Amino acid sequence: MNKVMITAARPERLKIVSFLLRLAGWEVQSSVSLPEAVNYLKNADVNDNYFDLLVVVNYLSLAESMEERLFESQCLEMCSNLQRPVSILICSNELERSEKKCLAELTREGVDFCQSEKLVGRIEEIHDALNRGLLQATP
Repeated sequence: MNKVMITAARPERLKIVSFLLRLAGWEVQSSVSLPEAVNYLKNADVNDNYFDLLVVVNYLSLAESMEERLFESQCLEMCSNLQRPVSILICSNELERSEKKCLAELTREGVDFCQSEKLVGRIEEIHDALNRGLLQATP
């Protein structure tokens, strides 16, 4: 079963996204705070408890300005330093190209973006790709 951490949204929204992901076959962990979520992933990685995906459900909820959001997102850099790096999906309806570029540099190109209303469909695509990769690795 693929594991996902969801974060950065109102608790009600996290519950809805969590429910949909469980229906799609994911094992879900959630945290309202992005730094807490990344810290959880870091601790899980140390204990050989790997996650496949980190989803920032509502990136714009991190802060009002681009500078504040990027400051809050600095913790994402740790995701590329894990024993088994985790893929990152950032959801936002309005994100400037310069902010996307900064996030890509911060995560060493380990990030993907989608519009909020396309979140579940994008996660299904990632789930299918992960499963195909797992099936191909099986002798």
